[in-house]
Amino acid sequence: MFTGFCGTMTELTCNDDDGACLLSTLNSTVNFCANPGVEYYLSVGYWTDGTITGNFRISIIENTSCSVLPIELVYFDAKQEDEIVNLNWVTASEINNDFFTIEKSKDGINYEFLENVSGAGDSNVPVHYFTVDENPFEDINYYRLTQTDFNGSKETFSPIVVRITQNENELPIYFDLYGNRVNPNNCATGIYIKQIGKSIEKVLIYSN
Repeated sequence: MFTGFCGTMTELTCNDDDGACLLSTLNSTVNFCANPGVEYYLSVGYWTDGTITGNFRISIIENTSCSVLPIELVYFDAKQEDEIVNLNWVTASEINNDFFTIEKSKDGINYEFLENVSGAGDSNVPVHYFTVDENPFEDINYYRLTQTDFNGSKETFSPIVVRITQNENELPIYFDLYGNRVNPNNCATGIYIKQIGKSIEKVLIYSN
């Protein structure tokens, strides 16, 4: 049993009779789970030094025990870039996929909503997705991906972790009480603000 396109077929399964052709009647069964929208090809071949006669019949029987995954996730990745986190994921195939939900967490337990991203519906080719967390938490960030079908069924994947590294370059800013910049090393009355990243770490007041 094969799937794919002419010249690039992929074998799904095979059943070799292994000498059963010595019997007057040959019954062979091939079991596999079929995905909606995918074409499948059955190849039947034989080798013999004699002659084969008789009837040939193929029967297709539905097996409801098959569990078809709504999407096949290739990877889910998150990387820090300056003060944001870029999130990327790729699917190899999708079935009835409505949308993805990205959530984030400080502790890996309590998650909050970040964004919904529309899915491809049905697809048999790789699909790339991308979104951005513009306000990540300080230090550790957990990101979780959930896929939702059009019928409301959901599948949640294992979370990934990103540790945010801060820019340690200090950016001192000096002001006097009248709004002019001053040097705290002189005797002028002023305010010294030491800033690292987005937040003000401490405020020192000088006076003579």
